Amino acid sequence: MVDSQFYVNCTHVEIINPSAIIGAPGPLVDIPGLYERGQPDVYFSSYDVYFGTLNFVPPAPVVWNG
Repeated sequence: MVDSQFYVNCTHVEIINPSAIIGAPGPLVDIPGLYERGQPDVYFSSYDVYFGTLNFVPPAPVVWNG
């Protein structure tokens, strides 16, 4: 297999905001265009015995905390 496989799913999310402060979500990204072929945090082999899961950095974007 040459490319990573992405599985598109739909979900319903209920967001509860206990405060009166309303934030603006971000960063916003464009899909397609966010990931590039050969990007090391997306293209890796889970069968590689040298693949270090302890030092793995998940691909962008970061999770919004607002």
